[in-house]
Amino acid sequence: MDVTEKIREYSSQIRKPFNAFFDVPYTEDEIYEQIKTLKCGKAPGPDYVCNEHIIYGGNTLLKWICYIFNIILKCEYIPLLYRHGIIIPLYKGNNKDKSNPNSYRAIVLTSVFGKLHDKTVLHRINKMLTALDKTFPDPLQFGFVPEHGAIPALYTLKECINVFMKSKSKLYVGFLDNEKAFDKIWHDGLFLKLKRNRCNW
Repeated sequence: MDVTEKIREYSSQIRKPFNAFFDVPYTEDEIYEQIKTLKCGKAPGPDYVCNEHIIYGGNTLLKWICYIFNIILKCEYIPLLYRHGIIIPLYKGNNKDKSNPNSYRAIVLTSVFGKLHDKTVLHRINKMLTALDKTFPDPLQFGFVPEHGAIPALYTLKECINVFMKSKSKLYVGFLDNEKAFDKIWHDGLFLKLKRNRCNW
């Protein structure tokens, strides 16, 4: 049996227990809280719906969004439109070779409804982690964290260097940059390793 078949077998054997954070129906208030975080002036996705349509859509639209999200929750199926996007290549600059595809950063314009759904699910995940008294992500993670980035990371590194220099100790620093790691990773192999290490999904 190959890895992909093993993953399918494991997935079919999963008995999903009830989760008080994820299995309860969405409420209009819950979705409205995430609508308030949407920003105006953003480009639309393949459905040509902008954030402004949802922000100013009123209670009737909110009711239908809640209805659709609850169908998604019940059926455990994400609509294809939420998974499609328009790829816009942006030139990175710095006199890079414009004929080289690696000189461009891909920006994907996706459905606003899909992003709103993701925000709502993420909010539930954060509530669950808070209730479990889990800190995620780690306070020292700077990538993909709101209001974090290169500057706080550099400040932390600089302070570490200063501390070790004052104590005349050695400091070892390792840097890892996995280019297009998500695109290149073998997901079935990763899931199999997680399963064998008793990390169930």
